[in-house]
Amino acid sequence: MDLDILPTTQHLSAEGEPDLIADGVITLQDAEGVFTSYRQCLDRFLYNILEEHDSLTSIRKSSPLLTAAVCVVGALHTFSPQYQACYEHFVQLASVRLFSKKNTPDDIRALCIAAFWLGDISSSLIGAAVRLASELGIHRHIQNARHQRDCYRNTRLFYLVCVCDSQLSITRGRPPLAWDFGSIISPKELLQSEYATKLDESLVSQLELWSISTQIFDRFYLDPDDDLPNGWIPLTHRLRTAIETWKVEWDDKLLVNEIEAGFASKATHLQYYFTRLYLCSVGFRRPAISQSNHPRSELGLEFAAAAMHSAVSILQVILTDKEIQSYLCELPVYFNDMIAFTIGFLCEVTTKYLANTWIDNAEINAELDELVHAFHNSTAIMQPKHPLAGVLSSMRHLVGRLQTLRQARETGHSHHQQMLSQIHAFQHSN
Repeated sequence: MDLDILPTTQHLSAEGEPDLIADGVITLQDAEGVFTSYRQCLDRFLYNILEEHDSLTSIRKSSPLLTAAVCVVGALHTFSPQYQACYEHFVQLASVRLFSKKNTPDDIRALCIAAFWLGDISSSLIGAAVRLASELGIHRHIQNARHQRDCYRNTRLFYLVCVCDSQLSITRGRPPLAWDFGSIISPKELLQSEYATKLDESLVSQLELWSISTQIFDRFYLDPDDDLPNGWIPLTHRLRTAIETWKVEWDDKLLVNEIEAGFASKATHLQYYFTRLYLCSVGFRRPAISQSNHPRSELGLEFAAAAMHSAVSILQVILTDKEIQSYLCELPVYFNDMIAFTIGFLCEVTTKYLANTWIDNAEINAELDELVHAFHNSTAIMQPKHPLAGVLSSMRHLVGRLQTLRQARETGHSHHQQMLSQIHAFQHSN
């Protein structure tokens, strides 16, 4: 028997369980590489969820599931040939852990990390994370987060679960699974903890923004095919005011350390524009029959124009900022969904509303073409199963359809002009 392939004590977690390195799925050297990549490049997008785990050794001692999550996400972003093997191991281990009675907060961290970047299984993973958070009772530590470090860490983890859940619920068209804790205690209380960091300000700001987004979902997106409800205009004004108030309050507060300051500010602006788009795009929907006697322009024009401005602003932020373009491959699933929602919205609007003077179809089409080019450059060396690759494929399809429609219109317009000329010539000849 080859004793070298057997798991040793250094390969076992605190519970005595082997991990994917001990099982031979990935070598220790490769695991160190993907861990370093995750820790240095990706963890900040999830508000440093690893916290004190600053080494591969640390997460291996803590949780085989956390080790697997970091390895598979790191492999996804490093073009590692071990990605598929790590992915299969993680899925198998996560399935087993769902029925375990020995789960820990680090297992919740693992599910959040994977849900943040593995788009095809993200909804299932965050659902499991919400359930484990409830079973472990990490929400019960909010009252003591000010002065007890473990309570602070558990509260922070609970908020991370809520952010992940909210992001996926909005972009996937389902209600959040986590409960509304804002009525019990304000998320801002976390900032009063002696252990709070600058990143916690960004985390709390996201909780408050997603609370607004959830209200938008509840009012307008439970069935997006429904007519707009009675009283939708004052309701939309109220929610829009809440978004603008959020922006004014948090714009100057979100200053984190030098490495993260630039992106944190830019990400906040992207999310602000997306939330405005998410709300104001209802202006393109049909009001209820009881409101049909009101002029359409008075009901929806203001909000429709705001939605267009927000969508175009998202494109322009991405196209004009090289730093954001350099992060495209690292951004979580939510940002991919946000970009896909924006592109789908613009394609639909430019197809349906051809004659509006406040919709510059030519400019939008040009920016969409440019965005495809930018995404193509970013995805040239990424894993084929990276979520952004799917966004690029869908984007190419939609932009291709727009080009076909544009060419058909131009051909039709030319034919129409030719017919008019023939008619005029016939009229003058008689």
